Amino acid sequence: MWITLAAASAMAVTLAAAPVACAPAGNSTTHPAGEHGCQNAWGPLVAVQFAPAKPKVRASLRVKCDKELITTFMARIAIEHKDGLFADWYEIKHDYYEQLPGLASSYTLLSDPCREGSYRAKASITGTFMNGEPFKVTEETPSTTVDCEHPEPIT
Repeated sequence: MWITLAAASAMAVTLAAAPVACAPAGNSTTHPAGEHGCQNAWGPLVAVQFAPAKPKVRASLRVKCDKELITTFMARIAIEHKDGLFADWYEIKHDYYEQLPGLASSYTLLSDPCREGSYRAKASITGTFMNGEPFKVTEETPSTTVDCEHPEPIT
């Protein structure tokens, strides 16, 4: 009985510990080869404007992968907004990207309309290694405000 209790306790401790490569990582993360096979870096969250349309918020995730390590890839990118310091975050836009990234790929999401408050972007990346094992990584930008009054012009 004591052996069963000790084994169950050890298993609970093992399952409670989150793998380092799967923890949220702020601006960018480099995953060691064999852990994920990709390097991810967020571009800044900015307001952009296609004349004469209203400004939109742009999130851009740059991904560089070693195609020899991964066989499948899917990313879900979302933009979240909150109106004030004590307000809750809510998702305003998301999209899925299934194309396997090459040597350098950029996945861009536009959300409209641009409004006052804080923004952040999140990405959940899943896929399969060559050996058939699945992987999952979560990325998140720090929260920031964007300048909706002076968006970057896109021509």
